[in-house]
Amino acid sequence: MTAHLFEKTRIAAALIGLLAFLLGAPGRAAPPAGGPRTSALSWVRLPGADACIAAPALAAAVEARLGRRVFVPPSDAELSVEGTIGYDAKSKRYHATFRVADRDGKVLGTREVDERADACDKLDDRLAFVLSILIDPDAALDPAPARPPDPAPAPAPPPPTAPPAPREEPPPAPPEPWRWLAGADFGGAAGLVPDVGWVVSGHGILTPPKWPGLRAKGSSFLPTSRRVEGIARADITLVTGELAICPVQVRSRPFGFNACLGGMLGQLGARGGGFPDSRGYDTLLGGIVVDTLVELAVTRSPDLVFTLSPALVVPLSRARLAYDDAGGVRRTIFEVSPVGGSLSLGLAIGAR
Repeated sequence: MTAHLFEKTRIAAALIGLLAFLLGAPGRAAPPAGGPRTSALSWVRLPGADACIAAPALAAAVEARLGRRVFVPPSDAELSVEGTIGYDAKSKRYHATFRVADRDGKVLGTREVDERADACDKLDDRLAFVLSILIDPDAALDPAPARPPDPAPAPAPPPPTAPPAPREEPPPAPPEPWRWLAGADFGGAAGLVPDVGWVVSGHGILTPPKWPGLRAKGSSFLPTSRRVEGIARADITLVTGELAICPVQVRSRPFGFNACLGGMLGQLGARGGGFPDSRGYDTLLGGIVVDTLVELAVTRSPDLVFTLSPALVVPLSRARLAYDDAGGVRRTIFEVSPVGGSLSLGLAIGAR
């Protein structure tokens, strides 16, 4: 009986000693008596740690973790919590120290945090957790209450019916511009003057929108001489004007083609020398003209164009130049051919 009682006494003493060791061990706060106790927080950021969490934010994080109000003014607090944090630039490490004491100044527990971090705000959660463990180990380690499920979202209202989009009419096409071309050329002609005559011409084409082109042309043939009876000479000249309509106009840059049909009216003249009666003589020459104009543009705005202009002339009358010889017989100097033609090369400018 005595031995059994002695054994129970020894076990109780061991338990009491273990409890006393836990209460006084550093790094562990004493369990609160009579429920959670309030605390006053003193938090100092040493030089180099100015960017670390401030005291109000640290206190709010601890209270959120413990789920209750923890910190009160020092006059009302049962515990005092003192903490500091500093930064060692050489090692790039942050070092924080926490100490909890009661009203009598008895230290109930301490904690230290020493970590390497690029920025101090990365330690915010860890500092709040360590301080929570130091103040109230049981509440800090309890799982956080489950968050109530979010209420089901209200059904979305039906989308408003959009009014029908107004029908957009395509913009009107820009008005077709007037086209024009004006130039000069030089070439040769046959059938209208003796042999092959050289001709200089000025011409222009004006094309209104949705209408065929209108062509005007003026030509002057260089004088051609013809010997008569060995001693007399006749200088033959021809000046013509032409108006035509161009129903065919095709352009595919840089090329262009115009086919025109019109009428020609001119004056065929002769000036004699060495005749017994050397007088000048003029006669009208009319005809139908089929004129074409081939274009090759080399520049734009304005267009600079090389032109090639072949033309065919059918005279309406056979104009004839003649003289009376010494015996009173009328002799022909030149008579216009039934068909004449010309080919000219030139340069023009315009808006095609």
